[in-house]
Amino acid sequence: RVFLVARFAEVAKVREEVVSGNGRTDITIQPTNGSQDAAVLELKTIRDVRTPKRAGNIPIDIPLPTNIRWAKSGIQQAAAYRDRERFTGAFLCLYDFCATQGKTVEAEIAEPAIKYRVCVKRYWITASHEELREAVYPVA
Repeated sequence: RVFLVARFAEVAKVREEVVSGNGRTDITIQPTNGSQDAAVLELKTIRDVRTPKRAGNIPIDIPLPTNIRWAKSGIQQAAAYRDRERFTGAFLCLYDFCATQGKTVEAEIAEPAIKYRVCVKRYWITASHEELREAVYPVA
């Protein structure tokens, strides 16, 4: 949000957690020149495991179907917020903390995203710089 506020300070109002008829929108961007080209950004994270609250407990696996359902709910939310507020854009920003599930989740939500005109952007969050370098610049 801070980046968006700074980036669009002169041309748009960036707000977070705006109450809408469908709940709360995560982030909305509305041009200050009166244009109707506003957008909603729905933010979701997917993970392989959930960390227990008590130290020493074993992490709880999050199955692939659960992550797919969670991501699909983001599509529904983004589309509903966009339509309710009469915005032109709807984005699902999917923050992927998974070791292996992210691309599969992205593939599974592609069809409903197209159907409801929601632009999905998946951002893979690596566990380390080394993991990112190995993925982007593999040395066989």
